[in-house]
Amino acid sequence: MSPASQAPALVERTLDVNGYRTFARTSPGPDAERLPVVLIHGQGVSSFFVAPSGRELARSFPVEIPDQPGFGRSAGPTRALDVDGLGDFIAAYLAARGIPRAVLVGTSFGCQVAVACAARHPELVAKLVLQGPAAAPADRGAMKLVYLWWQNGRQEPTDMKLLAAEYRAAGFRRVYDTFNHYRRYPIDKVLRRVEVPVLIVRGADDKLVSEAWAERLAQAAPSGRLALVLGVAHTMSRFWPVELAQATEDFILDGGGERY
Repeated sequence: MSPASQAPALVERTLDVNGYRTFARTSPGPDAERLPVVLIHGQGVSSFFVAPSGRELARSFPVEIPDQPGFGRSAGPTRALDVDGLGDFIAAYLAARGIPRAVLVGTSFGCQVAVACAARHPELVAKLVLQGPAAAPADRGAMKLVYLWWQNGRQEPTDMKLLAAEYRAAGFRRVYDTFNHYRRYPIDKVLRRVEVPVLIVRGADDKLVSEAWAERLAQAAPSGRLALVLGVAHTMSRFWPVELAQATEDFILDGGGERY
């Protein structure tokens, strides 16, 4: 990775996935022989929110960032898909793009989607990076999550107008139903079935993801590692893209992170 040079631009494209118009941001990267990295955005937002990390990763890898069905600029079914349905969407997106295998990078609640795809379509996933996998079972009550999100927001330059615009684009019902699907998904139990190497990335100042929970997930994966990034809170994919891209690249190329 060459941080001093300008990060590549991401190309905007639309394609059909499962009969729905799907929007994505992509980059061929400098080496088409490398496995693509697919970033999976979190709750209520879109590819725009994780594009900074996508641009950083595009210095080294082909990058794909789809808007999930019904979010951002992607069309989707009237009812929100559950986590397994969203995992199946990632598999269908890879097929539509002609990608036989990829590294999945889930961010926040997008980690649930990445894990679901890896568990249900293991042949498609080479490695799994889970950045900020919110949250521990004891912290998944709706009000508790809102409180932790508020606490975390005090440490980040969160743009509430941008968040509100993203939520409006998806619609309240879809955001609410997807939030409930995410928080009820047993990510730690499903991870036990994921055989590919897994890296958990936690910002040391993340209020949504405790260090104990991050360690528990790293231990749950048959081949799990943990990377702790100092001076970083939860929304690493947007506000600390260089740090997330570096942790991801180290893991893909050298197996970085502490082994569990």
